[in-house]
Amino acid sequence: MVAEDAVALDRAEGPFEPRQVPDRLVEDAQVETAAEMAVIEEAGLPALRVAFTIAVTIFLFGGYVIFRKRHQFFDRDPNVANDVAVTRHNRLEGILFVWGRLTLVLINIL
Repeated sequence: MVAEDAVALDRAEGPFEPRQVPDRLVEDAQVETAAEMAVIEEAGLPALRVAFTIAVTIFLFGGYVIFRKRHQFFDRDPNVANDVAVTRHNRLEGILFVWGRLTLVLINIL
């Protein structure tokens, strides 16, 4: 059977015909690739967890800073025309929606 595969590979019809690879070689390559991916995943998973834990911590600290300085950021500004309560509330909601969504995405990745 091996000799027949070798003969079939050498008998390519025409100069541009692709050579056929035996199925056993394809299966061996797939098993080898899967084994390499498992090793990479096993080695990289702790590093990714540490990196995303640091990112979540930074985002939570950023939320804490925004909460502590919310009056400075979102209270009435006498220099701004038409600075009504609804506008201030909308600014606060916009920041909180984006911050909350990004934090949830990072937590879900962990």
